[in-house]
Amino acid sequence: MGTTEKTTSTGEAQSAGVAPLNTAPRSAVTVDFADLASWVQSRQISEPITLENGDTLYFVGGNDGVREVRVAALNPVAPDFITASQVFNEPDSLVTYLQAFNTDTALVIADLAGRKFVAQIDYHDRNGPHLNKHHATLVTPYDDDYEAWRNVIGKEIPQADFGNWFEDMLHTVYVPTDDELEHGGRAGLVSPGDLLDMLNTIQIQRNVAVKSVVNSRDGTIKMRYEEDDAADILLPREVLLQMPIFAGTPEIALLAKLRYRVAQGGGVFFKWAIPGLPNIERSEFRKIGHDISDRASVPVLYGLTARS
Repeated sequence: MGTTEKTTSTGEAQSAGVAPLNTAPRSAVTVDFADLASWVQSRQISEPITLENGDTLYFVGGNDGVREVRVAALNPVAPDFITASQVFNEPDSLVTYLQAFNTDTALVIADLAGRKFVAQIDYHDRNGPHLNKHHATLVTPYDDDYEAWRNVIGKEIPQADFGNWFEDMLHTVYVPTDDELEHGGRAGLVSPGDLLDMLNTIQIQRNVAVKSVVNSRDGTIKMRYEEDDAADILLPREVLLQMPIFAGTPEIALLAKLRYRVAQGGGVFFKWAIPGLPNIERSEFRKIGHDISDRASVPVLYGLTARS
């Protein structure tokens, strides 16, 4: 066990009953008890002050100034309340934490705009205020694949770039069963292999001017090029995607609709749309909140939290 000492201001020394000395302060040092016994022989020592954690504080005055000496407690005293602020990035982790530290006044604020859930474990109640010093936050970033799609929703993609971009995201397309392909029943069903063939054709023809683009009755977009030997391209007007909205949550189906615009000179620009996307995000966010509330037995309220 050791002690620490540091120079104390004149006001602190006077409040402890020790006359301050007008000497320049020195930086804090650490000493053991043998050194301390020798060091205090010619010095004035205040009455001991017991701190909240059980440590003992002395003010010591001598020729070299007035200093604090703190003696560590043999049996430190735990604080009366928890001061903690944990951050998690998986819903299961927040649930486990709440199950361990739940209180009668705990609640969770769900902030969709900030994409986070803030648990206030020692919150106030109708009988009076609580310290509100114990928090736990679940951050809910978008899934990487979903964010890549979200970043292009509503934005035009030139034909020259469309094939490469879509090929990179092909793994997010729902893979239908043979029965689904044969009998249908769901919008946007298309074989990833067929999609890849379409994209390869687009990449081959990307520098050829487009003569016409039409919506076919079979649910495809047919592109016809100016050059006679250029093959026509068929693209699906709808593609069924499968991915989570938020990282660490289950995958869901999303129906993406393909739009296009033929520019002057024969260039084509494509644009993706997912109807009702804000409502889909809100619904998936609320699913996380319902899961937290059900498993941790904590009320979840929807609103805004303080911005950091």
